[in-house]
Amino acid sequence: MTVTLTAEEKAALERKAADRGVSIEALVRQAVLDVIGPLTPPVSPGEFNRLFDEIGDMIPEGTPPIPDEALRRENFEYREDDWNRH
Repeated sequence: MTVTLTAEEKAALERKAADRGVSIEALVRQAVLDVIGPLTPPVSPGEFNRLFDEIGDMIPEGTPPIPDEALRRENFEYREDDWNRH
């Protein structure tokens, strides 16, 4: 597929891609995906529940549960924490 742009449109596209730190191709592809939307239909609530149960069945018997303390926000490490240390 070929898309013809004016010089001003091309320059604007190049600036926008540079501002976002991506290639022009990546920027255009994302714009197209935004327009056409997902290519696969969303999962229905019933299908989601079935898949969730299927994933749960993959957990081996006897696996201990994750303690509530492990799920507290302050116990998570974030990449931003590492960035702020430097």
